[in-house]
Amino acid sequence: MEQNRNLQHQFRMIGLKMKIGVDKKLEAYGLTIEQGLALRFIDGNEEGGLSQKDLEKTFNRKGSSISSLVNNLEKKDLIVRKADPKDERRNLLRVTPAGRALVGSFDQYFEEFDHSLLKDFTVDETNLLLSFLARIEANVDEYTANVLGVDINAFTSRNSPPSE
Repeated sequence: MEQNRNLQHQFRMIGLKMKIGVDKKLEAYGLTIEQGLALRFIDGNEEGGLSQKDLEKTFNRKGSSISSLVNNLEKKDLIVRKADPKDERRNLLRVTPAGRALVGSFDQYFEEFDHSLLKDFTVDETNLLLSFLARIEANVDEYTANVLGVDINAFTSRNSPPSE
């Protein structure tokens, strides 16, 4: 039991430290984590046409929260709303050149951060760690489904942008 508490503590501490680092980095860009993730998600998915409703579903947020998020990104000139040519009642979200440059900048940071996490790990150790983490994730999915009756994937990255 003590080992499980230590494992949970380690995951919490790693997650907290990573979140603080990402918060600080995005703060330098004048963004919150959610704004950064949304901007990155829009940038990676705008080709097929992405609406505010799509963001609501993806981020599992209410319309008013997404509306506020989109308004803030628009005020910062990072995205624009364009009428959907197929349905003028619907607005599609597009990343501006300034937004795209910003995404490129913090994507580079995230890539460097990922590399720093695995510093001094061999390729075999990295692959082993990733396989262990995938198994732990599958165990969490199974536990929450069987014990709590919850499909945890409905609330996480399987339906959301990758989180940092």
